[in-house]
Amino acid sequence: MQTKCTRCYGKGKPGGCPKCGKDTTDSKETIVFSKEVDTIIIPTKYKGVSWVKPENAENKLFSNFDNDLEKIHKKFMADKPIKFSLFLAAPQHYDKLTFAYSCMQASLMHKKVVAPLLSTSDIRRLMRVSQLSPFFKLYKSWTYDDVMSADVLFVTITHIDDNRNNDIMLLHELYDTRARLDLPTIVISDYALESLVPKWESKIYSVLIGDGRDIDLLRYPRILQRFNYLGGDNDE
Repeated sequence: MQTKCTRCYGKGKPGGCPKCGKDTTDSKETIVFSKEVDTIIIPTKYKGVSWVKPENAENKLFSNFDNDLEKIHKKFMADKPIKFSLFLAAPQHYDKLTFAYSCMQASLMHKKVVAPLLSTSDIRRLMRVSQLSPFFKLYKSWTYDDVMSADVLFVTITHIDDNRNNDIMLLHELYDTRARLDLPTIVISDYALESLVPKWESKIYSVLIGDGRDIDLLRYPRILQRFNYLGGDNDE
């Protein structure tokens, strides 16, 4: 009968156990993505790349954020339903795009309809132009109806200051529209939610926060932020 290693007890160690050689990376969930995907959906740099949770988080807040993202990522990998919308905010150097494209590739593998990763500037343009031209296609491929009814939609917060200060109400409309179709929306941001509002409307972000237990989790997103202080744009 095979016995467990007395050094790592069969669990392995980073880089390989000195005694049995088992590497903890062997036990991590992996998935092989096809590289034959539309580059409009998945840019070449991210094709075939799976997100991996960062190791050695600096504090409990960061560790909780990383663990929450890992749970969400596993849902996409396993094709489990996403029953809530999200607002994910972390500093620019945090690998949010890899997370988004990894989830999108898993969804494509599971035959879901996946919209390209769009910015809030893209969504704003799509909403405005489509009011006058309902069959307008963003990037010659995606109509308003296509984007709003996609099974999977990731959106980034724009880096343009004038637009970013108007993004809260845009997000409110976006979450609300897709919630009526029973669809989740995932927004990723380099900026904390509290920093997206003009100073004279400092509490407007509360429109994204439910005020009771029985709230619509598709309309009012879970808010996950990886900053040391509210309103910050770094984790130093």
